[in-house]
Amino acid sequence: MNSVLSRITRSLSQRGLVGTAQMCWVSISPGARQREARRQQIDDEFDTKYGVDTGGTLRPAKDEVIGENWSLSGHYAAVEPDAFTETLSKVSLSHSEFTFIDFGSGKGRSLLLASHVPFKEIIGVEFCPELNRIARENVVRYPASFRRCKDIKILGADATTFPIPEGPLVLFLNNPFAEPVMVEVVKNVAESFQRCPRRIVVIYFWPFQAGVWEAAGFLKRTQTSPAIFDTANA
Repeated sequence: MNSVLSRITRSLSQRGLVGTAQMCWVSISPGARQREARRQQIDDEFDTKYGVDTGGTLRPAKDEVIGENWSLSGHYAAVEPDAFTETLSKVSLSHSEFTFIDFGSGKGRSLLLASHVPFKEIIGVEFCPELNRIARENVVRYPASFRRCKDIKILGADATTFPIPEGPLVLFLNNPFAEPVMVEVVKNVAESFQRCPRRIVVIYFWPFQAGVWEAAGFLKRTQTSPAIFDTANA
């Protein structure tokens, strides 16, 4: 899943030659090793505490995913637990009325963290069956004492074809894909909102395509990074 060739192919598709060269430079910069060590420490601490497997960095091969958007996807790396919890706590809402959806849910760490609050339902949308398998195992293994939401679904799907549920939503993205895919996801969410106006909150870590959400016009950005968008303030 982690071949150098697949990484370069995907990066060229998303960033072009110049952007790929910049990415390579960042990956070998002096701070890169420290950042990677810190990420591994956080992964190990979380997985040891809860008895799960959410750490690591994975890049599925083209024949290991659903749909045609492999070249526009990012690699899997889980969100930092403290950053996720802090950001979610800044959004005031009645959790029991909202469905939480993670686009690009990977091994499911954000789903597990979201289950600490009483959401109506939690849904992971992931196009890699192997990551979905691991995520489902993690849900089973996660200690029930930490979970206030018991309804967690993990769906194998391309984000661009996923039907947006009705009802209030919290949408989570941890830099899962490039702009062409984001455009389609935003379009689907906007059309769903037009059919059924309700509160929708978007929490977007590493918000490289935040401008796509801003241009949609039906949400207002309330925080820069991680980005938070909210129809209640639009």
